[in-house]
Amino acid sequence: MQKAKKIELYLKKNPRASVRDLERKFRLTRSEAEAYATDSEGVETARFAWFHRWYASESRVLMTLFGLALLVRVIYGGLVLSQPSLMIPLHDAEYYLEWARRIVAGGWLGDRVFFTEPLYAYLLAVFLKSGLSETGLIIFQWLLGATLPLGLYLVTKKVFNREAALITGLLTALYGPFLFYEGLLLKTSLEVALLPWWLLLMLRAFEYRRAKDFIFLGLLLGLLALIKGNNLIFLPMVLLLLLTTRELVLRKRLVLSGLCTFGALIIILPVTLRNYVVAHDLVLTNYSFGLALYQGNWWGGDGSTALVPPFLRPDPRYEEMDAVGMAEAYTEKKLVPSEVSAFWASKAFEEVSAAPGHFLGALWNKVLIFFNHSEFSDNYQYTYYRSEVWLLWLLPNFALVTLLGLLGVILTSSRSFWEQMRPEGARPARFLLLFFLASLCVLLLTTVNARYRLPLVPFFLVAAGGGLAFLWMSLREGRIPMLRMVSALGIACLLSWYPLPLLRFDTTAQSSHALGYAALQSRDYSQAETYFKQALTTDPNYAWAYGNLVLTALAEDRSEEAKVHLQKLLVLRSDDLSNYRLLRFYREVSSLTRSEKQARVAEFVARVEEPDYDPDFYEATRALKVGDDVRAEVFYRRSLSRYPDAPATRMALAALLKKATKTEEAKRLLSESLMNHPELFPVRYNLANLYIMEENYGKAAELLRDIYDFVPELGETWYNYAVALIKLGRTSEAVPVMQAYIERYQDDATRKTIVEKFRSALKPAPNTLDSLLPGKR
Repeated sequence: MQKAKKIELYLKKNPRASVRDLERKFRLTRSEAEAYATDSEGVETARFAWFHRWYASESRVLMTLFGLALLVRVIYGGLVLSQPSLMIPLHDAEYYLEWARRIVAGGWLGDRVFFTEPLYAYLLAVFLKSGLSETGLIIFQWLLGATLPLGLYLVTKKVFNREAALITGLLTALYGPFLFYEGLLLKTSLEVALLPWWLLLMLRAFEYRRAKDFIFLGLLLGLLALIKGNNLIFLPMVLLLLLTTRELVLRKRLVLSGLCTFGALIIILPVTLRNYVVAHDLVLTNYSFGLALYQGNWWGGDGSTALVPPFLRPDPRYEEMDAVGMAEAYTEKKLVPSEVSAFWASKAFEEVSAAPGHFLGALWNKVLIFFNHSEFSDNYQYTYYRSEVWLLWLLPNFALVTLLGLLGVILTSSRSFWEQMRPEGARPARFLLLFFLASLCVLLLTTVNARYRLPLVPFFLVAAGGGLAFLWMSLREGRIPMLRMVSALGIACLLSWYPLPLLRFDTTAQSSHALGYAALQSRDYSQAETYFKQALTTDPNYAWAYGNLVLTALAEDRSEEAKVHLQKLLVLRSDDLSNYRLLRFYREVSSLTRSEKQARVAEFVARVEEPDYDPDFYEATRALKVGDDVRAEVFYRRSLSRYPDAPATRMALAALLKKATKTEEAKRLLSESLMNHPELFPVRYNLANLYIMEENYGKAAELLRDIYDFVPELGETWYNYAVALIKLGRTSEAVPVMQAYIERYQDDATRKTIVEKFRSALKPAPNTLDSLLPGKR
């Protein structure tokens, strides 16, 4: 049968066959395939002739993808730039901006070893030095982001085919989190923008095996490493692939490996030399890796950025100071940067070895965080921006992309997949999978959030394009791989929607609070108050908002309102001793004039409290975590010898002593602490409980009175104070306390027993409480 007859028969059986199908099945040129398709489809094909002409031109497809990505970013940029609050530098963005300004003002060499990868800060400094604002860099990031679909289109085409590449390009152009991070002063968008081109260059380098390709591969890798150190893992992976390539003689493998390494070192070594010049310490790029490793695996963490070691303040400006301070407190000597990093790395290995079960649990939690649909972040909240920018609701998010990406990965295990797509693409696909797994492993060794996983999204997009293209081709041929499809979707949904406790942090309250704090720092108290109350509308138990509302109310001379907010804060976080610093401040300034209050509030906000780096207290808390009270007591006593006036240590040690029935020493510790810190209600409360145990109700009532007068709902203060008064026979004082308790908790099911007990005691005779006194019924 002639080829034309075969094609005609095929088109009758498969009326939806594409030009590409004809090319592949009958080995036709594109023009020949288009001619057959046009003859078969007649008027219908003519109607879509424009699409065939457009799709036939690679340059038109690329320009369309670029134009679409640029259009979406122009719309998004217009919406974001029209809301100044969305452009305020917060957290890491503020840190990079301050760093860039120091570079411009103080010299480009700097005076200390880089703690964080330096390239992004220096790029921002170049923009500032050129007379452009930080907004100029954001616009540049949006322009650079518009090239993302082109890079991933070419990568996908090399692995799969043009249909898959087009799907990947469209998903990339419209992917919401890319736009979001490109609009922020964060290095993530720069890393993501360069990664697809590095992957494309890597695939071409291994395809053609030319020396210049491997040099450029190393150069670009060096730039990626100066943006994010995790990318250095790609170098050993490239060398491993080269050295195991049997098609090359050993000499060429070594030469190409050397050239790639040389290219990376050309970029990295100047930074290494600079670090040595300013500090006489050998640090390749920066020295935060040891701390990052520890943060991801410390004894109290869950692998996320929500739980960090307590000695680290939640502000990137102090992270380096705290890491160095605590390391030097442990070693009791001055450390150079490389020694600081080495200390935290060894500390991480020590704690992992001591508790491998915790390590494995945290590792699994990181996997769940990585695949979760939530855009959990320790900086800007995607959920907040989506609530403010309607466009983000219309664009694909991580949940969709990870679902399609996992689907594509599972479908590639089918032999029919490669037969229909591109048989020679299996090898580059394995390369991409290898680099993805290597990058994921490095990430899982540290901490995980949405910003950290963003550079791995391009891998999902490539897989998503391949999977959807294969499903479309299978659908046209009437055979869909249902088993693989259902299993892929099931796994993706399970991972993406697993109910993580961490998700309670993924609220717009965090963003509202951050904006409010920025306004508070700039003394715009009215605007700050608006944001803090907005945070509480989202999350009524967002304790930090109450704390800062105390300050805004004081600054606006509303002391009674400040007291209400402070009471709420102390009820929510009675265990946080730092909140009682705010109580002391409130008592100091509540009677001052408005102008005096504003001056004191500004001073309070600007003041940075230097923490006590106490490794003994830290190790004692770690020992308590595993139930080792004996070891904890040893460390608490060592801590007190170093910091005799540390109330947190005294409270913790007193709790252990109470547990061991050593009440006299426990009372002494708490009493001494109360003399120096009378505002610490938890110290007063715990001491009162010890006196109640001894039936010394006079001392207990005396201690509880101050708490009751300010915040009766702290712990069981209300109930304990009422009982102490009853036991003392002070009925006239006890009755209003009990009545107030009943009124407050009459609808609280958890306190029903106590409410009924108080009611029954008050019912027969309001002026006598004989039924509750010792020995009475």
